[in-house]
Amino acid sequence: VVAIASVQLTLYFNSPIASVLFRDVGTHLYRESIEWISSQGIVQGYSDGMFRPNKTVNRAEFTKIVTGITLPSSAVTGCTDSSFDDVPSNAWFAPYVCAAKKYGILSGYPDGTFRPGNPINFAEVAKIVVTAFEYNTSPGTPWYVPYTNALATRGVIPRSVALFDKHTTRGEVAELF
Repeated sequence: VVAIASVQLTLYFNSPIASVLFRDVGTHLYRESIEWISSQGIVQGYSDGMFRPNKTVNRAEFTKIVTGITLPSSAVTGCTDSSFDDVPSNAWFAPYVCAAKKYGILSGYPDGTFRPGNPINFAEVAKIVVTAFEYNTSPGTPWYVPYTNALATRGVIPRSVALFDKHTTRGEVAELF
């Protein structure tokens, strides 16, 4: 009886319909990654029960995710001065941007801005992830090649990423991590 129950539970939890946490993820290419990253408390869905896996991620959202994965919460708590002119200290994302800059995960743009609302492309994602996880890189051009190569070596570039200047989606972020 235990063996039969075990098989039934395995079939139930491995079926695409039973394990879906979000109404819009059932057959998505990155369903398992979305469910995992959500179950770890790294990202959340929306109040309507949707995850929106094809929605573009902006720089503030991605910074929250990467700091949530790589830094202890104590590094983020109370950190508000990122020294970027376009990151108000009272913005929801200010502590994450502040901590990411403080710990060398990102540096912003040469003009001193962070551009939190801008969509983030995969080249930027690669640089931030490789920096955050302190992966070794080899020289290359253009500027993003060392970072994308470091991720390619680890086999973690999502299958849907064909161009590195393409905006990154929530589903792709889930797959990356």
